[in-house]
Parts: sequence; C-alpha cells; structure tokens
Amino acid sequence: MSRTDKGSVSLEEGFWHIKAEPHIIARLANTITRTQPLDRTTARLKATDEASKDLDWFLQRYRLNVLSPDEMALRVARYHEVQEQMDHLHENNIDLTKFKMAKPPREYQAKTIEMLKLRGGILCADVVGLGNTIC
Repeated sequence: MSRTDKGSVSLEEGFWHIKAEPHIIARLANTITRTQPLDRTTARLKATDEASKDLDWFLQRYRLNVLSPDEMALRVARYHEVQEQMDHLHENNIDLTKFKMAKPPREYQAKTIEMLKLRGGILCADVVGLGNTIC
C-alpha cells in the first residue's frame, strides 16, 4: 500500500506518527482535531479504531506512505464492525443482554448496556430519574 514519498505514517507505542510536509500536517490538525502536532512536519494521533478510520479517510486525499498498512486496515475494519453492530442495535435487530434489577429494565436501559458493551464506554446524558444509574 505504498502511496508517495510526501511523507509517512507509522505506528509507535499506541500512536500514529505522521511525518509530512507542513501544509499536510496543518490540514491534518484542522481536519482531525484529536491530532497532536509535534512540530511543523510531524504529528501524532492516538491509534484508536475511530481515529484510524479518520486517518485512513484523510490518506485518501493526502497519499502518504503507511508503514503498517495491515494494522491500519485491521483497526478500520474493527471500527466498521462496531458501527454495524450499533446500527443493528438501533434497528432492534440484536438480542439484548438479560440482566437483573429490582424491576425489569426498560428497553432503553437494556440498549444503553449493549452500547456500553459494544463501544467500551459511553457518555450517558439522560435526564435524572430515567434509571441511568445502571450504566
């Protein structure tokens, strides 16, 4: 998956390290706000599945040489797999986990637990009194 010699993307200690021309680093930082510019020609981005998907999208326009293409593809595929499962959850096409509470959980409570399991963490911003303590 060699792209060009305008720069490179490598995976080091849980971060994507991007080395490129200054205008590409500036565009990356403006496009993917989680990017941490280190200097004019280097930046880093935490190598989460979501950030990897965003970086892969960016690399469609700015064709840098990815030194770990298989790892990039794996992380992007995992992101899309979780998104597909979330879509199934929202379409009621997934079996909800059974769990015990003092009263049976409401459907939105059970869906919230499924989202928590799929994503590994969520921000539950329901109104007080809706039973969001279970999260």
